[in-house]
Amino acid sequence: MLMISVPGALITIIPPHPCGLFIALVVGPVMGVITALDKAVFGEGTVTCPRCAEPLPLPAKLTGWPARFSCPKCKAMIEIRMPNKELAA
Repeated sequence: MLMISVPGALITIIPPHPCGLFIALVVGPVMGVITALDKAVFGEGTVTCPRCAEPLPLPAKLTGWPARFSCPKCKAMIEIRMPNKELAA
């Protein structure tokens, strides 16, 4: 019993393995960004349909990037994407 319990207790003292450190420092923040982009929620606003030029209110509880919904008048798919930083400047 001591041959199993003493080494088992000593394992808890050893610092984290390099794999765990990599996962914690790299994969954790990347997954956080991906989750945040997926959970983006839009407020109230209007957009113009690119096909029929009809002003449309954003649907309630529109989420995610890119956000997609269809125009109720012409059924065109409207996609809202993140602004490109190069074009915004």
